Amino acid sequence: MTHPRYNDWPDDIKDYYDKIRNNIKKHGHVIQGTVDGKDALERPFAYTIGASFKTGAEFLCFFPIKGKGLSIITGIINRILDAVKEGNFTLSSQIINDNHIYNLPIAMLVLEEEIKQDVESVWPRQLERDGFLAEFSTNDHKLILLICTDKNGNFPWDEKCESYWPQLCPPPFVAMAQEQLTGDDSLLCRLEENSFKEINVKMLDDGYTGKGTYTDLDSACKYVGEFKNGTFNGQGIFTLPDGSKYVGEFKDDKQNGQGTLTFIDGENYVGEWKDGVRCGQGTWTWPDGSKYIGEFKDGLFHGQGTFTSADGEVIKGLFENGKYIGEDSREDIVEKESSNKITEDTPIWEIIQHEFINLGKGASVLKKEFSNLILSKYPHIKKGTLSAQIAIQVINKRSRTNYNQCGKERVCGDNKFDFLFENDDKTLFKYDKDKHGIWEIYKRDDGKLDVRSNSIISAEKKLVDDWKDNLAQYGLTEESVLELFGADLTDLADRQHGQVQIFDISPIDLKQCIKDGYVSASLTSIGKCRYGDWEALSLFLSEEEVSYEKREYKKFIDELREECTNSGVDPAAQEFQPALVLLFCDGKYIFTGVSRGPDL
Repeated sequence: MTHPRYNDWPDDIKDYYDKIRNNIKKHGHVIQGTVDGKDALERPFAYTIGASFKTGAEFLCFFPIKGKGLSIITGIINRILDAVKEGNFTLSSQIINDNHIYNLPIAMLVLEEEIKQDVESVWPRQLERDGFLAEFSTNDHKLILLICTDKNGNFPWDEKCESYWPQLCPPPFVAMAQEQLTGDDSLLCRLEENSFKEINVKMLDDGYTGKGTYTDLDSACKYVGEFKNGTFNGQGIFTLPDGSKYVGEFKDDKQNGQGTLTFIDGENYVGEWKDGVRCGQGTWTWPDGSKYIGEFKDGLFHGQGTFTSADGEVIKGLFENGKYIGEDSREDIVEKESSNKITEDTPIWEIIQHEFINLGKGASVLKKEFSNLILSKYPHIKKGTLSAQIAIQVINKRSRTNYNQCGKERVCGDNKFDFLFENDDKTLFKYDKDKHGIWEIYKRDDGKLDVRSNSIISAEKKLVDDWKDNLAQYGLTEESVLELFGADLTDLADRQHGQVQIFDISPIDLKQCIKDGYVSASLTSIGKCRYGDWEALSLFLSEEEVSYEKREYKKFIDELREECTNSGVDPAAQEFQPALVLLFCDGKYIFTGVSRGPDL
């Protein structure tokens, strides 16, 4: 039994789904580790999928999952599950003091149903009933929150609790656990007094960052939640004068991410948002009982979806700009329109698109095999001409800019020649901006045209901005951190042939290094893997950071190969062993030491 939309998914999603399904079949459950949102390491967490079939509950724990963290929390959860299965443990709100489970106390809080639904809509979303992995947990499962202590056994509600632990788990949940497990509501009182202060226009203009309540005096709209640089940013609640309410994620004063909009008449939308409009996967329900479940774009039905009317009529298939197109996929429609029209007079670019669509929905093919297919069916086409016509249509191919069809700067995607995407192994796919990103033809500093991915540029810019923010927290700049760690970490990387070594330095030790100079003993090793083993590296870095390192690795290898060629050395005969040393402080990236590896 597989998900009803399984065949519509891209291959990477199918592989992920299959992996989860097989692991649950083999082990009974899986434990996932991830980070809060797409752009923060503020609240890393781990959660179970499948545990509810035998225990009636799934587990969630905010825990520093980098380094050995994921294996530690995995061990804790597995030992709790084993104790439950053996009948030695009851799943109830309690403080666990059991060395067989962990050598430090753990708070266990069974969340109420309404709170559980809110939590699952923000963090382990795959446990939601409309999550694409929801079938791997029971419909009526409990959600149990585990709260850990610092190394001294202090819970986050204790004033003595050290380091990042007080803020790692959302403070409202910590306050809830303190009140239920100890009868003490002191943290809850502090949150009510301090967390949501009244924010005025001047504070916004001054770039207020933190939590608060802001009421617009002109419109009477009210916002309660997180602010950053004077804007609604993070989790928040926005209430309109009539009582309609949005609960979810914000960025730059607009709904961005996951959120729920509920009107007073009962109409509501639950799903993804982008720049203040419905965009992505979502469910829109009306007071009369009609409902749309599927994809949105610019606030409209767009993509695969199912609309159910109030009288029970079901319309399922492809929507475009709010209008129903039909049951067929977009590829099927294009194929029907173009069939029986191919002649020797048909432009080659149309033949390429026709034949690729004929391969089937979601098809991929090696470029060489695809070329041979066309040459065998259309002998009037010359090999060189075909190669050029394919290059023109490959959205991420730099050589396309050598032709008139792609000879001007533009954002790609809507042009009839923006049709294919080519992987590093020369495999061709039908271009899909949701999977392959938005690409553009742009002019380099040397005046020549080239292609680049806007998503890559944005991701890299954000990583750089985050890095600068991390440095600023400790009074460092790009220049000063290079002076402090550059030579030593590069020297350390020189001894790591073909390896990535990850170190962490505590904020106290970092401040001491800034004061007295770098001291190698201040670094703590948190992991090591082969440079190029991206699955292993993903245990230490976020998805965006791993993607960045992949691109840097490829550029590094290409540069080394080019140097070999320019020096008259055969690159194929060389074993390149570049190395990295990555330095983090309290989970935040600080610096990289890079080595080219042994001399060629």
